[in-house]
Amino acid sequence: MSICDMWHIHFGRLMGWIDQDKDRAKAFKVAKLAQSDLLQSQIISETKKIAFADIREAYDINGNILNVNEMPDNIAAAIVSVDVFESNLSGECIGQTKKLKLQNKLEALKLLSDFLGMTRTIHQIEAGSSLEDLVAGSFAESEERKDV
Repeated sequence: MSICDMWHIHFGRLMGWIDQDKDRAKAFKVAKLAQSDLLQSQIISETKKIAFADIREAYDINGNILNVNEMPDNIAAAIVSVDVFESNLSGECIGQTKKLKLQNKLEALKLLSDFLGMTRTIHQIEAGSSLEDLVAGSFAESEERKDV
């Protein structure tokens, strides 16, 4: 719920009131930047949980999957689903198979490395001329200028 909805204020009127005073406008801008920084920090934090999740932390010492409320926060954040399959014999449960599915670790690592500037994209441009043609052309122009 937005603050405008909460206080039953029209957004345009609120922005007009903020813009009427320079100090108020400056404080609003600072608050929006802080909010943006916080959001960015939260996104990075959640992405790090996925990127560095170690599935071994989802199991107890006997190899059983922990209850979700017992899992470390970073593991719980990385889980997409927990599937439970029961084996029945004559209507009686004789065993369970549990399957964990985690978020895409490689995608999370890629997102973090992109954010940190660790990757780069190479763009190719087709100019119709090779580098050699361009260099040869510049030498030819240079020689023509000397003759004049």
